[in-house]
Amino acid sequence: MSLKKFKLLNVVPSILNGVLKTDGKLYNVLGPKDHKPIHSMSTIEVAQTANICEISKLGFQKWSKMDASERKTVMSRASDILVENKDVIIDAQVQVGIEQGFAGFNVKLAADSIKDYASQIDARPGNLLNSASTDIALAVNQPIGPVLAMAPWNAPVILATRSIAAPLAAGCSVVFKTSEKAPLVGYFVAKAFLEAGVPKETMQLVNSDPENTPSVVESFISNPNIRKINYTGSTAIGGSIAQVAGKHLKPVLLELGGNNCSIVEPDAIIEKAAATILASAWSNSGQICMCTDKIYVHEDKYDAFLSEAIRTAEKIGTESYLRTIMATSNAIALIEDALENGAKIEFGSLTKLNSSEENVPFTPLILSNVSKSTKLYSTETFAPIVSIHKYTDITKVVEEVNDSSYGLKASIWSSNAVKAYKIASELESGAVHINSSTIHDEPGVPHGGVKNSGIGRFNNSWGIQEFQSCKAITINEA
Repeated sequence: MSLKKFKLLNVVPSILNGVLKTDGKLYNVLGPKDHKPIHSMSTIEVAQTANICEISKLGFQKWSKMDASERKTVMSRASDILVENKDVIIDAQVQVGIEQGFAGFNVKLAADSIKDYASQIDARPGNLLNSASTDIALAVNQPIGPVLAMAPWNAPVILATRSIAAPLAAGCSVVFKTSEKAPLVGYFVAKAFLEAGVPKETMQLVNSDPENTPSVVESFISNPNIRKINYTGSTAIGGSIAQVAGKHLKPVLLELGGNNCSIVEPDAIIEKAAATILASAWSNSGQICMCTDKIYVHEDKYDAFLSEAIRTAEKIGTESYLRTIMATSNAIALIEDALENGAKIEFGSLTKLNSSEENVPFTPLILSNVSKSTKLYSTETFAPIVSIHKYTDITKVVEEVNDSSYGLKASIWSSNAVKAYKIASELESGAVHINSSTIHDEPGVPHGGVKNSGIGRFNNSWGIQEFQSCKAITINEA
């Protein structure tokens, strides 16, 4: 257990070689509602990255040589420390606009994720192979080396946790860069691992302000000590990171945006489908990469589904604040464009920004008749907006879904599991959930996307293998 309870801070430090550093340039973290500072973070400069990477190299040597059972114990302890401090970690999330219930779910999922990764540490490290030309042939998994990890603000505990826990479970050291929108949460996660017994050289925490982040990240990636990068966030930034990594022939794990759909078949149970899909669309104000953006409903059930969706929306469709004024402005622009191109508001009303510098609450929306030519149809809104579309031919729906540049999540609602499975197998998506939410992430199930939604997988053994390389060893009698 931790020696001291975690506390909210006025200045979030970087943690370099176990030392809390608050002597860097301060950057103010703004709240989502009034856009005023809630705390600040101490940032690093590009010139510091080389030394941080040297420390991480030493940390890799120390951690990777530690007995597997000891590493397993340390990580399990980190999970317990997160749970022990759940109340203050929830408070830190609420500060930056995370809904209370979702904040608690974040802590639980993060703790469970660490336990699951820990359970995989003593798994078989390699395989005995069939070989015609050698006495014994082995394929052995070995940790890849120091990892640069980056996670966003919108599900800050679980996203920070798995970006750190996966490489640690693989035997790697980690340099974790916090989100400038939720650095305190990232600090708490890193602190949990360090207090649990992860060596101070193995876990580095850095903060950087938005202006300097591109150059700081590029400096880390270009450093020869960094062997892999994992990033969770927007497709645009993920693409930029992949370009920089490609220059240095470094692998990346990218969990990026989505434009996720739910398909409602004519034999679906409408009440359950409508309730779950709307919750999937509007959870955390729509600010989850797995949120449902589009609903395809068979023409036989379209009117009934829309009526049920509106009844559900009247119960759960409450106003909320998006993380930044820019996010609110961008979402409004998408809606206005859709309306100008023939879309109709079935539930909700168009949010308007006022002339002040304060954010305004955003009203959840259900839209119909959204043109395929609009950005709303094809882009990730990251707001509580969902559009509903009528279809007659499931083959054409599959073609439309697969035509998207994204491929993170999808759901299918049907009473015919065999038929639903066949549809699922044809969808180009990292995951398809039959009769359940597009928001589905659990430790024992691989998580990630295809196409512009990402590269690689988190969770369980899939996540660990992302941070290991396979070495062939052959043995012959002397």
